[in-house]
Amino acid sequence: MPRGLTGKCPHEYGAAAEDAAPYSPTSATAARGVPHRDAAPYSPTSATATRRRTRGTAPPRRGAVRDHAPRRPYPWAVGRPSQHDVDRLLDAAVRLAAQAGPASVTMAAVAREAGAPSGSVYHRFPSRAALLAALWLRTVDRFQEGFLAATREEPAERAVMSAAGHVVAWSRANPLQARVLLYGPADFGESDWPEEARERLRLGNRRVEEAIVTLARRLGPGTPSEVERLVLATVDLPYATVRRHHRAGSPIPAHAEELVARCAGLLLTQPVSGS
Repeated sequence: MPRGLTGKCPHEYGAAAEDAAPYSPTSATAARGVPHRDAAPYSPTSATATRRRTRGTAPPRRGAVRDHAPRRPYPWAVGRPSQHDVDRLLDAAVRLAAQAGPASVTMAAVAREAGAPSGSVYHRFPSRAALLAALWLRTVDRFQEGFLAATREEPAERAVMSAAGHVVAWSRANPLQARVLLYGPADFGESDWPEEARERLRLGNRRVEEAIVTLARRLGPGTPSEVERLVLATVDLPYATVRRHHRAGSPIPAHAEELVARCAGLLLTQPVSGS
């Protein structure tokens, strides 16, 4: 029997038609790509989204494991660390103050010393008073951390010697910051500081005063004369040693810490009249 263009005999079409599924207008129109009235309405948004999801994607290789980990961010989306941070600017301010005094610490001078644009300084310190306050408070906080720890040592006699020695040891290790502390907050324009900075200064001074009073009570009754003796041993004597070397332009010798500590210990053995 002759075959048509499809290569099948006419009777084969009849056999296929008998075994085929019944005619469905929905399936027929869907096969031709024509939407039927019972089919879901066409949505250009959903169709575009489908094309965007599948565009440029390739099916995974057979046996490949899908990686559901989040994608790494683009390199340019990661924020870079600030080149001119607060500590770097304050370090520049410390160098200026140590070399030429508090008057030399200006916004423009700090920018030049740090190699930063003036905008970076103003961005972190709204005014010169805020800059000077931050300079003084950071320096004082760094010094007081070790001093307060020394006053809590046991026994109390050792605490006095350690506190006095800390003043010299810290100043020897941090000569520029020690020069800053040889001034006072008034030299850095304390009256113009923001109220928050002045309150922070008061709290820091109060912590030191309370530490010395507590140490005096550990040694005895803690009378005003005994407190004064501790101030002389742990503050006045060591700072006099530091100031003498700084004014002479000579580094503090290594043995100065031990000498000051011993002198502070000897002060405790001398009776105080009126105590």
